[in-house]
Amino acid sequence: MCAANCHPFNPPPDSSYDPDGDGSGTYMEYYRAVGTFSCSDCHAYETEASHPTHADSSGKGVDLGCYDCHDSSHANNTVDFPDGPLSTTTACDACHSSGGHYDGVDMAKSSWSDGAYSVDGTTLGSGKEGWCATCHDDDGPTINGRTAKNVSGDDSIYGYFISGHGNFGVSCTDCHDPQLTHIDGYARTYHAEECDTDPMRSYQNGYRLALMNGGDPPLVVPRTEDYDSSHFALCYQCPRENVVVGGGNHTVG
Repeated sequence: MCAANCHPFNPPPDSSYDPDGDGSGTYMEYYRAVGTFSCSDCHAYETEASHPTHADSSGKGVDLGCYDCHDSSHANNTVDFPDGPLSTTTACDACHSSGGHYDGVDMAKSSWSDGAYSVDGTTLGSGKEGWCATCHDDDGPTINGRTAKNVSGDDSIYGYFISGHGNFGVSCTDCHDPQLTHIDGYARTYHAEECDTDPMRSYQNGYRLALMNGGDPPLVVPRTEDYDSSHFALCYQCPRENVVVGGGNHTVG
């Protein structure tokens, strides 16, 4: 097994490759002896499963380094977490809140291999309808100094799946685009006075709203023109316009 033997070569080409003098040097012994070691020297980056999201620096993920989660000692000849394997480690707890009505740690671990989203990354996978609520519940995690807002409520009297859109079979990804930047460090990523100069603060990007067919804006915010149904295209995917606003003129101000 590669992890158990750390790619041995025998005999070692130099004594520094075999500092314990057992006659069977390993790359791990060499790197420790010469003081230069990088995870990528031995490990190819895993591009499938959930690794890429954790290391993503664009704002979609949390830009973690190897040692933010893993133990650098290779204890027990494995690349593991400081306190054990994935099934029992608490390394996930800080970001994937286990508290609240939705256990984020449990769902994160069960989603590690297949991910929480569909293959194209645009919709939630089967059985993952509560994925967003694992952070956006009554005990949301704090990442980059910002605590996830409670959307799922108390999940008993009120909340997304009780009195909100989820109660009517609407998925989070029916309105929100999971491929947009999410973990950006803003408490609320919408400021009307800044959206023209900083696109990341626009209403669409701030709330990760999905574009409509043809790339049209989902909502026109802030409101600067008289009412037009196209300004609320995202909302009118479900109820008809006349059900929401009735007849008559609707002007700004």
